[in-house]
Amino acid sequence: MRFWEKPIVRQYFHKGLLWRATEEQEVASYELFVDLLYVGIIAVSGDSAAEEATGQALLRFAITFIMGWKIWSDISLSISWFDSDDIVRRLSMLFWLACLLAYTTNIVEMGHDTYQPLIASYLAARLFSAVYYLWVALVLPMVRNVMISHAIMVIIPSAIWIASIYVEDPRRQALIWIAIVLDLFGVSAILIFQRDSALLPGKVRAWAKRTFDFYPGVNIEHKIERTGAFVTLVFGYSVVALL
Repeated sequence: MRFWEKPIVRQYFHKGLLWRATEEQEVASYELFVDLLYVGIIAVSGDSAAEEATGQALLRFAITFIMGWKIWSDISLSISWFDSDDIVRRLSMLFWLACLLAYTTNIVEMGHDTYQPLIASYLAARLFSAVYYLWVALVLPMVRNVMISHAIMVIIPSAIWIASIYVEDPRRQALIWIAIVLDLFGVSAILIFQRDSALLPGKVRAWAKRTFDFYPGVNIEHKIERTGAFVTLVFGYSVVALL
């Protein structure tokens, strides 16, 4: 295995057509390990919410669940978009896993003493994804504009997350949910530009068509296979918890 090799775009959209690689994309072993760790995050967050069974506990569960899912989604996209079987990718996976582990250990007491380290772990994973996007933009000019825009959509809500550390509840909740909405739906703005929406002015559509001419896509078969494996892990953990 090489230490580093130039990543390859597995599939991409260009002028309304999806161009795909000829070889199949299989689920790697480290992807299943990431899924298993995320199932543990759901269990820890759910157990913490079930101990109190109040509206405040449900609110904390929603926040921690969405944040953990966003990290998991970033990892999934980076694997699905680009083919790069080297040591650097393995080290990147280890860093993401370390961030997920640090994030998990601070879930239970996030309403009291561990909110700051929780956000620090989350932002470490998210900003690492932004650095990864910028690095891909440097080595793959074909998708450079898309990767830069994705990195910007990570940096903007990250500033709001940092600001939420210095605000006390309940005012903190406003910043939290603004940042969550930007994390979840900020990339949708890029898709609107890429899909040549009729709602945009003519000049804006022409600019978007030139800027986002190539857009990386997700392999549907790989997505289905990985989702099936994830659901299997969830059911398996549920059975073990019942026993």
